[in-house]
Amino acid sequence: MELFTRTIGEKDSPVILWAHGWGHSHEAFMPLAESLVRLGKHVLIDFPGFGQSPKPDADWATEDYADAMAAWIKEQGIGPVIWVGHSFGGRVGIQLAARHPDLIKAMCLIAGAGLKRKRPPLKKSLFFGCA
Repeated sequence: MELFTRTIGEKDSPVILWAHGWGHSHEAFMPLAESLVRLGKHVLIDFPGFGQSPKPDADWATEDYADAMAAWIKEQGIGPVIWVGHSFGGRVGIQLAARHPDLIKAMCLIAGAGLKRKRPPLKKSLFFGCA
């Protein structure tokens, strides 16, 4: 799979893989990754269809992105990785960890998407079922 990446940091350190949110690219994480460069090898990706990575041939669900990322991690020989995911990147990370647990060493989710908040019945009725 062709995937645009930007790598910074030490080659022999833990691999920290940065996964952006929907509609973004690796550039969203550059300032944060650069500030943490001492902690390891940082690989910032553009998911297929975002940033500088080519679009997939069909519409993908999060499972498809997770399986594609699993194949890419194996191709690169960099697993298990520390996955840092923002929003959509968190959703993909959760799928990746569930489907390919051997590839994830640790995970940090920032403003994770896809997890419904529990609301008491009164708040549900006030917001007409909004999650």
